[in-house]
Amino acid sequence: LPDGRVIKVGTERFQAPEALFTP
Repeated sequence: LPDGRVIKVGTERFQAPEALFTP
């Protein structure tokens, strides 16, 4: 389903900035 894809993309986008901000 497209919703699952959107959620996956959103999670990846949130994880990327988190890793950058995490020391």
